[in-house]
Amino acid sequence: MWKVLSLPTTAVAAALALCSPAMTHASPDDTGGHCTWQPVAPSIITVSDTQMVTASLKAGACTIFGSPNLTTVCLAIDGDSAAPKCAQSASPYPVQVYTPYRPGATYVMTARGCLTLFEAPHRLCQTYGPTNYTL
Repeated sequence: MWKVLSLPTTAVAAALALCSPAMTHASPDDTGGHCTWQPVAPSIITVSDTQMVTASLKAGACTIFGSPNLTTVCLAIDGDSAAPKCAQSASPYPVQVYTPYRPGATYVMTARGCLTLFEAPHRLCQTYGPTNYTL
């Protein structure tokens, strides 16, 4: 038989607030609280002997009663007609995107973090970028 445990609202709110510091903020105009996301700039890494560029976005501190639940990060090469490479997560966990490395190229990073609020406006998003990085 399963036991259902009930957590007090304050415990749930405290658990949602335990995140790292961040750079971008989302805040409804009238509450004074906010949620943040921390973009991680593109860098060159090696994956299976192939040089790749990776960037990520992770949820940061949240001081309003909500749940970060949609994170998207995209990388494009400036001037390239190809669609950006994007990664998305429907969870509060970090999301990371990979694209092949092109020496000397300028990579354009965009990102968006969203959360569900338990009061109106019910959904709040913060956009980061576009920001250019030459690698």
